[in-house]
Amino acid sequence: MSRSTFVATIEPVSTCPVNCEACPVSRRDIEQPKARLMSLAVAGAVASRLRHEFGVGYAAFGNWGEPLVHPQIVELLAIFKQVGIGSLYLTSSLSARIDAAALVESALDYLDISISGVTAEVYNIGHRNGDWERVEGNMHALAKARRESASRLKIGLRWHRYRHNEQQFDAARELAEQLGFEFKPYFGHLGGIEAHEDFERGTLPQSKRRFIENSVFLEYVERAVAAHVGEGSCPQAENLIIHSDGRLLHCCALMDSHKTGIDFLALPRRVLESFKRAPNSHCGSCLAKGWSGFMHSSKVDHRSPAEVAAELAPSSAS
Repeated sequence: MSRSTFVATIEPVSTCPVNCEACPVSRRDIEQPKARLMSLAVAGAVASRLRHEFGVGYAAFGNWGEPLVHPQIVELLAIFKQVGIGSLYLTSSLSARIDAAALVESALDYLDISISGVTAEVYNIGHRNGDWERVEGNMHALAKARRESASRLKIGLRWHRYRHNEQQFDAARELAEQLGFEFKPYFGHLGGIEAHEDFERGTLPQSKRRFIENSVFLEYVERAVAAHVGEGSCPQAENLIIHSDGRLLHCCALMDSHKTGIDFLALPRRVLESFKRAPNSHCGSCLAKGWSGFMHSSKVDHRSPAEVAAELAPSSAS
């Protein structure tokens, strides 16, 4: 791998206040990582090594955790920008209390906000135990702060498309336009590699399976997965996923990866690259079944609900 191929995924905090139905963080049958905050000292050492030894120019913040829970997220972002990582992207549910003005003025280049409803009733179907009033307030605060600032921060509204919220598609698009955010509708999926495995085996927890069968566009998922069956490589090899405690993880789509991470700061580059290249116990079936390619493919689809309904007939819930 050449220096220019690497990107990074940073987990500033390994916890999230929202219990999203399609997220592995909400599964009590999967071992969860301990809730940790990345210290600024670890952030500085990680950022320096990513940039100067691995040539990373793009870093995404957030994976399974909610990065805005970190009380020093603005300072942490500044550290990564100061070492020369030019593009900083952060994904958030906006479920935490935020300082909108500080975030807008931060080193962040793009903020992607994930929502699945524009009313509490619909939002909480997918973002279970979420606080829609707070999310909505945070979005308006960010829009106001950006209008009052010279900041060039771009903000996207990533709309999770499910069967249960298609009737709010137009309202979500109008909300994005009103706030000056990019509207990014994409098909919600099963939630990760463990979910694909367990859904296929019939071992997914009942509430998760019910949500998938009732809400996920399974026809879309099955078609997209089929297009990637038998692929021989995975983008994870070039993604340096750094956990909140400074460990390098093997895969950002597999919650199990947190149990086998290795010390990114202490080990030599050749060991880290070997770890990323070597397959783990899930890789064979993940590539063979097309799950890897699907997880890393774009799921953005701007077609109207009527167009989607015409192509994807409702699945039968069991």
